[in-house]
Amino acid sequence: MAKYDYVKEDFIFDCEYKDYNLVHYTSFEGLKGIIENKEIWFTKAEFFNDTTEGMYFESLYKVIINEYKEMQLLSNELLDLLKTDIVFRDCLLHWQISGVNKQFDALPCDVFICSFSKKEDCLPMWNYYGKAAKMKGVSIKLDRRNLWKDEKDSFNNIRTFEVIYDEKKQRSILKTALDNLLKNKKAKDKMEFKTAYYYFIEQMRKMKYACKNPCFAYENEIRLIVYISKSENKYIEYRINKQGILIPFIKIKIEIDNPIISVAPLANYELIKKSLEGFLLKNDVKQFSIEQSKCPVRW
Repeated sequence: MAKYDYVKEDFIFDCEYKDYNLVHYTSFEGLKGIIENKEIWFTKAEFFNDTTEGMYFESLYKVIINEYKEMQLLSNELLDLLKTDIVFRDCLLHWQISGVNKQFDALPCDVFICSFSKKEDCLPMWNYYGKAAKMKGVSIKLDRRNLWKDEKDSFNNIRTFEVIYDEKKQRSILKTALDNLLKNKKAKDKMEFKTAYYYFIEQMRKMKYACKNPCFAYENEIRLIVYISKSENKYIEYRINKQGILIPFIKIKIEIDNPIISVAPLANYELIKKSLEGFLLKNDVKQFSIEQSKCPVRW
């Protein structure tokens, strides 16, 4: 086992979502599109409603780098390699091998995200997704193992991350990554350091979208993230949001097997259940469950 393997394992698995259940809160219009078209939509990261999307972790990263700099743990050479415009550039990394030489290159890309939650029947989520529709929101629970029968038919670089809201944990993972990089730098093996740096950049770019401000902790968000290279921009479509802004997104086909659908509190549950049963059967979803929220809300 190469010395840098432990670095790769730390980096790849720290933020990965280990469970399988995904809960998507949406409107009935959104649910209709998912069921009828057998697809989910991934929105370009810059167009999410969080105005600090991506920037939150970059800010924390700068704070930690400055702390290490003040402790004189980083050389000028390493500081140059750790600049945010290098580390957080949205691109796909890949190795270039020429003879005995090995180096990695960067392919520019766009980042698209589809948001789920690991929390079922969450009142703040019902408030967020249901208020505008007079508490007529809905959620659909899926097993991610059943989403793609053959990933070759879809994008093969979809990753699933559990969003980290705890700043202590965010700092801990970031510092562990930096410490591992420093260990490889001190070893003075250029190839091993180059490999460690490669995985460090990969981790930082994942954490950029896997870490959010603690104020969003109620979301318990699980993110499906896909990286689209510039050569794949033919897959990008545009929709108009309520503010009249063109929002870039991509559609990815899924299989819907035995979904659990929950109806928001205060909705006309019995009538909605009947209509959902007919709708699901019409769209070839033969096994499903329909539930009413158990949140005791009066208005």
